[in-house]
Amino acid sequence: MPVVLCSRVRGGHVFTQTYGFAGSEMDLIAKGVIPCGHLSASKARLLLSLLLSTGTTPDGIREVFKTSTSA
Repeated sequence: MPVVLCSRVRGGHVFTQTYGFAGSEMDLIAKGVIPCGHLSASKARLLLSLLLSTGTTPDGIREVFKTSTSA
């Protein structure tokens, strides 16, 4: 099951290379969590729902988030 990393704030970019301790964003990304980029949590949830409903593979989901959220 794909898991997307989002911020709780209304706007802004999710950091991907700030902290390296266990449970940090770098640790979670290394374990397969997908960063949502600049999308809010609600937008990322909607995008993930649409991708899952169309049968997109986990690798496809990762690629969509990578390309559609790069600022």
